Amino acid sequence: MASPLPPRLRYVIHLRDIGIGAAHIHLSLRHSDVPAAKVTADSFTTWRAKQKKATKTLNQYLDSANAMLNWMIKKGRTSVNPLVTVEKVKFVPGLEAPSISRRRS
Repeated sequence: MASPLPPRLRYVIHLRDIGIGAAHIHLSLRHSDVPAAKVTADSFTTWRAKQKKATKTLNQYLDSANAMLNWMIKKGRTSVNPLVTVEKVKFVPGLEAPSISRRRS
């Protein structure tokens, strides 16, 4: 008998089945190697504070983590989402990555 698929792979299949694009799936999985049981609001906010990314990217990390944890709750893989109390990062002028300007012909 084949072993069941790991939750991470099941989540990828779920995202693909509901029409989520490859780029979003990649973003969702890039930082999802920590088992859900070890995720806490403190561990996530500490990790996020060390990232040198734009506000939008940091908030996408939170959105992706919340989506995966909420999916795991629906599938009975975990009972709580420890990130429910984590707030989005507020925009702080001067801390954003420089924008890339493109030439128009």
